[in-house]
Amino acid sequence: MISSPISKRCRVLLGALVSLGLALGPFTPVSALPPDLDSPLVYAAWRSIGVKEGLPSDSIRSVRVVDDQVWVGTDGGISRLERGEWKSWTAADGLPPYPITAIDFDHETRDLWLGTWGDGIVRFTAGRADNFNQFNSGLAGDLIFDVVVVDGRVWAATNGGLCAFNPLADAWELYHPRRANERETAVTDLLHEGGSLYALLWRTGLEQLDIKNAASHPSTLQPFNPAANEGVIAFALNQRMVYQADPGALHRHSRVPREGDSHAPAVERRLPRIGSSRPHVQCLNLRSGEEIWVGTQEGLHMLADGASSRWITYRSQDDGLSSVITMSSDDVNLAELRGINVLPDDNVRCIAFDRSGIWVGTARGLAHGSHPIPFLRGSGQGTQASGSSPVSADLKGRTVGRGGNDLPPASPPSAPSDNATDVTNPSTLQPFNPSTLQPFNPVTSLAIAIFGPRNRTINLPGKVDRSYRAANEADLVAVELAVEHASAPASEPSAQPLHLEHMKPSYRRYGWGLPEDDMIAFARNPRILGIVGAISAEQFITDAAAARTEVPWVNLAPTSASTPVSVEARDHYDDSREAWSGGSDRTSNPWVFQCWGDLPRQHRLLLDYVFGELGCSRPAALSAAGGPSSGVHLDWWADHARLRGNPVVAELEWDPDTSDLSPQRSQALRLTADPAATWETLRRVNADVVLTWCDKPTAVKILQSMRKAGMRQLFVGGPAIVADDFMTLVGGDPGPVIALMPQDSTAGGPSDDWFRREYMARNTLRGIDAPPDARASRSRVTTEHLIDAIRRSAPDRPSVRRTLEAMSRSAGGEAHYERLHEKGRAIIARLEGGHWVTQKVLDSSGD
Repeated sequence: MISSPISKRCRVLLGALVSLGLALGPFTPVSALPPDLDSPLVYAAWRSIGVKEGLPSDSIRSVRVVDDQVWVGTDGGISRLERGEWKSWTAADGLPPYPITAIDFDHETRDLWLGTWGDGIVRFTAGRADNFNQFNSGLAGDLIFDVVVVDGRVWAATNGGLCAFNPLADAWELYHPRRANERETAVTDLLHEGGSLYALLWRTGLEQLDIKNAASHPSTLQPFNPAANEGVIAFALNQRMVYQADPGALHRHSRVPREGDSHAPAVERRLPRIGSSRPHVQCLNLRSGEEIWVGTQEGLHMLADGASSRWITYRSQDDGLSSVITMSSDDVNLAELRGINVLPDDNVRCIAFDRSGIWVGTARGLAHGSHPIPFLRGSGQGTQASGSSPVSADLKGRTVGRGGNDLPPASPPSAPSDNATDVTNPSTLQPFNPSTLQPFNPVTSLAIAIFGPRNRTINLPGKVDRSYRAANEADLVAVELAVEHASAPASEPSAQPLHLEHMKPSYRRYGWGLPEDDMIAFARNPRILGIVGAISAEQFITDAAAARTEVPWVNLAPTSASTPVSVEARDHYDDSREAWSGGSDRTSNPWVFQCWGDLPRQHRLLLDYVFGELGCSRPAALSAAGGPSSGVHLDWWADHARLRGNPVVAELEWDPDTSDLSPQRSQALRLTADPAATWETLRRVNADVVLTWCDKPTAVKILQSMRKAGMRQLFVGGPAIVADDFMTLVGGDPGPVIALMPQDSTAGGPSDDWFRREYMARNTLRGIDAPPDARASRSRVTTEHLIDAIRRSAPDRPSVRRTLEAMSRSAGGEAHYERLHEKGRAIIARLEGGHWVTQKVLDSSGD
């Protein structure tokens, strides 16, 4: 679309708008555009479709374009658009009462195959629904991430493994089994091209299966990961390129060697950052050429081509009524175009294309964009793009023409429908009116859920060599006490009481128990606004299911090696310390958050020491690319530094794979990607301290680069660098270096006397005589973290998620912990004479 010429009809429309003085009146240039910059095309007319138009639900999970039909999967059933008419089917027509998460079509039999979130897959033919689940068939799991039909065989990515079904033989085959004694593998996306099936493994990579020979060689998927990006959470491909999105970046990999060099390796390129924010990618799609469309939790984004750095972003305004289309480049907004009702919601779950435009499935409705027009220059004049770019007419290019993804050029757009929003019409535009987050007092009862505790060993194929009950799982008594205490009339008289819901005994739906199956009941209960539970490093399937279920989750399991954990808790959990170094990566799952306890306050004490006693005033912040927690800690520092009147002068991202500094967020300057030039730039802006929070190898590289450039600024690191071999690895003179010392953050406060007394009394009634341990204390604090977020939010899950996100990035986000514990402590370590010594012990009240 971006490189397509403007059609004659578009030129006429644009000319009429300009002549009438309507050339995007609310267009706002943020900065002057270069005179030679072609204006990319944007969709000018949008139509929102939901229950009022006949869909079974406004919650859209999947969209599939088949020939001249558009199939939509929702939380309440499916709908079909054909010849301008919508027709819907629901549970009353025989469909399972579960969300439809995947759709594919068998062109030979005309069967529609539907994946559900909780009851397997459905064959839908002429209004008849045949259900296949793990009770009545060989399907491995009932949570379906994706479904693909290839030559009559139905491939399903489930929470129990990758399955293939042959309808003619009525036989199931398991290709990616889930075993108790092996690392979990969650296949969350499937795509068929040529003779291969490509599968996306959650937070692991991309794999390939030769389905032509699958019957004779039904072993396992083979790695297909050109750059070995382990954090891949979405992908798309065409005949020449593979596109992969990880939590920190978008990557493009060539699939064919360079011309004349059959032995040339695949070429990788890291594409520009998505828009001007840090969105959580949920889906990825391509049109012909290199036009990349990305659906995120924060809107819809489009990159014109791999060589461009310009993103077009469609997203809602904070008032919830109007929308904005933004053109940005290298984190700088170039221009904005404001309108209303472009997207029903910014939570974009799926993207598909037809010949007239784009279909976007969101959490609150379906959107269709059409009428591409040029995004105008700052002067208000349009620009004609050059070249011709045909478009794909199917999701992810699963149906391809003779030229790969290329199909005949798009047909001319039709006139906007009556309820379409035309952003070229000033009468439909509304001014931007930002809203602020306010506490609420709901009139209906609300609930939180507890995931676990488990009371049995999971019986999966393979040898079970240890119990899956771990010390980091939620303690039911502790969670109950936290909920009851928060719901007591004396706690917050104006707050609505909360109710705790749990499966007891846990996982009762299945005698052999897949843990994430319990999440379906939680997701289907609209009263439940959040979950307290644990997702450890080994539970990839539960982590992926949590992202798809979209219920805010506060995790008990540590998500970073830098998270302080008591020795007692570590011994209870596992014999291996490495088990605590992983956990659910907050950046790859936008619905899972961590309760950091005393860490934010320790960071504030550290900065108070750096800015106060050490006299620093101009900090620069560095984060490691792809790190699970470095961004959170640097956000705390940036937030507290700003409140102290010492704002961060520059924020950089260090990529450990290239040992390079690349531009990231910056409040004061634009930064070059060359390390030497970057250090020189920081000298010019007089940065006197460099704040980092990363693993030891990355910190060593950063410090070596700094000292090699002659920079002697104070280097501040996290607990990971407080190790005996740090000085040896750095070599030479490290200069001034301090770090936050690792410590146990489970120390109690005055309120712990009440908790200990009530906990022991309740356990005594159950025949247990044991005080609360580290697991119980962490369960209580985590529950109160979630309750605190609910009290600050509107009574819906997206609002709670946004509040948890804001809490994780604020220096005061753990206010609930500080109310529990009167004092906090931070120990500052200094590198001196090749050894770490205690520099300062800082204490503070919880004010």
